Amino acid sequence: MSGVKLDVIWSPVHHEKFFIWGPDITLYEVSSIQEIEKKTTFVPISSTLGATVIASQSANGVRCVDISAIPEQPEPLLALGYANGRVALSSLKQNYDPLGLVGREFDGVSVMQTSTESARPLAEMGLSETAHSVSWSNCSNRTLIASMNLKFIKIFDLRGKNFS
Repeated sequence: MSGVKLDVIWSPVHHEKFFIWGPDITLYEVSSIQEIEKKTTFVPISSTLGATVIASQSANGVRCVDISAIPEQPEPLLALGYANGRVALSSLKQNYDPLGLVGREFDGVSVMQTSTESARPLAEMGLSETAHSVSWSNCSNRTLIASMNLKFIKIFDLRGKNFS
């Protein structure tokens, strides 16, 4: 594992959950060691708390990750920025998606998979070839900001009719 960069990202809404991402994206849940079943493998993070793996997926092609602060989502919602400029909304463990955001993909100006309508960025500056960073806005929990090509920024407003 030498040379492999791993990042830890805590959920701003689901305080007992966090992700570790590098070659894979893994969702962990923190609970009391006494509450964790003896059969379950866990990572101790203190003398009283442990983290168990809830779900995992490959992070092949992912350049950046951020977690949404949307309180209506029952599980943490990830924005995944890919080297080809695509931004995808994902949840590793999603049983119910009340806002219909999981699975949405943004590639320039179109939404792929589940909808035939287009969703356009609120503001677009430059061409989108590589997503270097994605982040949820602190001002609006349904606004996604992506850094493209190390010099352009795209702002996606998820409050529109396609996302309510």
